Amino acid sequence: WVPELRHYSPSVPIVLVGTKM
Repeated sequence: WVPELRHYSPSVPIVLVGTKM
């Protein structure tokens, strides 16, 4: 799901993803 999120919002940093999870 990481690559999908990056493709959808490449501007969003990985840190945001970690916080969301």
